[in-house]
Amino acid sequence: STYIFKHALTREVVYDSILTKKKKQIHEKIATIIEDINKTDICYHYGVLTNHCLAAENYEKGAEYARLEAKRLLKAASFWDAIEYAKKRVDSYEKLPQTEANQKKVIDARTTLANYCMIMNLGSHARAAVEPILDLALGLNYRKRLPAIYAAIGGYYLMYEEDSHKGLELIDRATKMAEEVADYPSLVSALLVSGCFLAYTSEFKESLKRLQQSLDFSLITKNPRGIALSKGWISVCYQCEGKMNPAHEVAREALTLIHETDDTYIKSIVYPVYGGFFYHKGLFDEAKTYFLEWVSSYEKLSNIGWIGWAYAYLGSLYLDLREYDDAVECYKRIISIWKNGNLMPSIVKAFQSGMMRAKVLRHDQDVELSELFACYENYKLTMGKGWTARNIGDVLLHIDENHLADAGVWFQKAIEEDLRNGMRWYLAMDHAFYAGWFMKKGDIQGAKEQLTKAVDIFRECGADGWVEKYQKELALISST
Repeated sequence: STYIFKHALTREVVYDSILTKKKKQIHEKIATIIEDINKTDICYHYGVLTNHCLAAENYEKGAEYARLEAKRLLKAASFWDAIEYAKKRVDSYEKLPQTEANQKKVIDARTTLANYCMIMNLGSHARAAVEPILDLALGLNYRKRLPAIYAAIGGYYLMYEEDSHKGLELIDRATKMAEEVADYPSLVSALLVSGCFLAYTSEFKESLKRLQQSLDFSLITKNPRGIALSKGWISVCYQCEGKMNPAHEVAREALTLIHETDDTYIKSIVYPVYGGFFYHKGLFDEAKTYFLEWVSSYEKLSNIGWIGWAYAYLGSLYLDLREYDDAVECYKRIISIWKNGNLMPSIVKAFQSGMMRAKVLRHDQDVELSELFACYENYKLTMGKGWTARNIGDVLLHIDENHLADAGVWFQKAIEEDLRNGMRWYLAMDHAFYAGWFMKKGDIQGAKEQLTKAVDIFRECGADGWVEKYQKELALISST
């Protein structure tokens, strides 16, 4: 006969009444039965087996099932669940007697947990996973795991502390050791995180070099997700530089991986990249299509870095479409996610300036200028600094009639920043906004000069939609 409990509370009362020793025996027996009757499809039962083995205090076996379940979930792009089972594996091994062999198992488990956290851009969690084992790994001379440890800690200093000196020192140590011990996953991870960070500091040549190395090793090891991430970030670099043709070529290559693999995680990378490309190109309908498809189907799979990229440019798109409520909601969402994750405080300030611009344009009355100016203070990165200055200028241009002179100063700052940092597309946009300032002053000739500069730079970038938009504006003011 089969017996079931119709009420969870009844089940709890009965379970709690069983002696601990008996409970352990029951869980051990259940695990054995599950193994016996599911030999051909046991992979679908790794999670249940993990929990029964741990309840039976069979930590060695529980750790192995946790490893297998985490690996299965990772393949299925269920990253948050994979992280939870990776934690169970760590907890299991740490309950065993700490012999040298078991200490190495703890190191293995913690570095795997860190790798999973880095996939989701959870740098503080990755660092917390490996910092406790750094001295242990060094003491045991367990070299094959040191690259993963250095990559996780270095990635934290880059993406969370924005400390390029300390972060790159650790990352470079990780890449050197990873090549020596043939730890290709850690090598790709270290190259990716440093390549991404260097894009945020506008060191595009070095960024592209590292991202290309990441791509090369991903191709060698036949790692589709590494290939997609590398190509995605290479396209982002080109977009930031204002090189739309190579940006599109690389993004299109990444798009083919979707058809080859049908991997939903790859879609969660490629769709924001394609949306960003079309936005920079000035093709709003196409950009909106990719961004909204990502929001509806793939956002939940994305790490917080890609969520930031997608919502930042979707917010910008809504601003350009004068859909200010949607723009504010985009910025609110990403500010909340990145602040909670402590990711890149400088870029969060850029998002905040974008949200305040959207609020002013929809005529909100609660925008504090002191908070607006704070967005530009203690800004450690270069990407987004010109954008932030431009947003400040536009807020001052529209908030009232008393800040017109100050607005011009901020547009000039934006131009200086983006010119210095080689961000050509952003520079074109700075000139377009500066033209608006001249128009408000009644200086038609000044506006025409700025729009001409914007059109020329957009054309150089291959941003055809923006060229067409601002050519129309130029023709309109030339006819007045």
